[in-house]
Amino acid sequence: MTRRTRAARAAGAAIALTAALAPASGAWAAGGPTATGAPGAMGASRATAGDAPTLHGGWVGEAAARRGTTTRLAGTTSRPVGVVRVDRRVSGRWVAAGSAAVSTRSSSAGSWSVTVRVPGVPSAQTYRIVWVSGRAPLASAVLPTLDVYELDTYSVRTRGRVSSDVSTFARFAAATYADPRGWARAHHRFRQVRSGGDFTLVLAQASTLPRYSPVCSVRYSCRVGRNVVINDTPWRARTPAFTGDLTAYRRMVVNHETGHWLGLSHRSCPARGALAPVMQQQSKSMQGCRANSWPLPGEVARVR
Repeated sequence: MTRRTRAARAAGAAIALTAALAPASGAWAAGGPTATGAPGAMGASRATAGDAPTLHGGWVGEAAARRGTTTRLAGTTSRPVGVVRVDRRVSGRWVAAGSAAVSTRSSSAGSWSVTVRVPGVPSAQTYRIVWVSGRAPLASAVLPTLDVYELDTYSVRTRGRVSSDVSTFARFAAATYADPRGWARAHHRFRQVRSGGDFTLVLAQASTLPRYSPVCSVRYSCRVGRNVVINDTPWRARTPAFTGDLTAYRRMVVNHETGHWLGLSHRSCPARGALAPVMQQQSKSMQGCRANSWPLPGEVARVR
């Protein structure tokens, strides 16, 4: 299914570590965490006698960026010389993603800032920073994993007469979408907009469901085209077949119907006593599975 291009969000990260250059092989070996004195920075240094060169820096802000956009890294070096290069891990190899000359920060230190374009596919990406003077690497460090995400926008509407509070419904849905156990694991983030958006989240009176499509029932929720339609009657009391509590049911139905919008079809219970896939029709039958509100790893892997 097709979806529109989404809006963006700022990117970045926050940890500190040390990297040491092994004299025999020239390979960089990561060490344990060290303090850098700068929140959100990544530190690195070469293990040498005397004045060891040090490199600090990392993502500016959160370690996340919308697919196909640019994000920025920045930091400092212990000497105002050389170039800081950013590499991305691709098929087991480091590939240059950007670089910047170190500028003078003080008489004895330097600063750097690099803007890189992230891939166009939602995914987890690994980057490193390398400080080079001439051909000699002075220091290096692997950065926190960058979440390259798709941003999906949605608006909230009602249809017919609903008994549930719409503001409470919208807040609950937003919290479900933001939960790291949900579709965020598939590198999708969601943002509510005033109107339009990529899809419409509808809280609907039960009797209006068949008006969306003949396949929709007055007893359950449904997804038709861009409309993710939540039935207000089971939203207030859950369906008899679902064995979890009301909060679990509400999370499940939001994730299930949104999963259809993301392109996933129904799944069946894999084995008696197992967690139900979120794309199983748990509103109708548990099929011997245990109630589950969140996508399983196999379902996360199927989202594109």
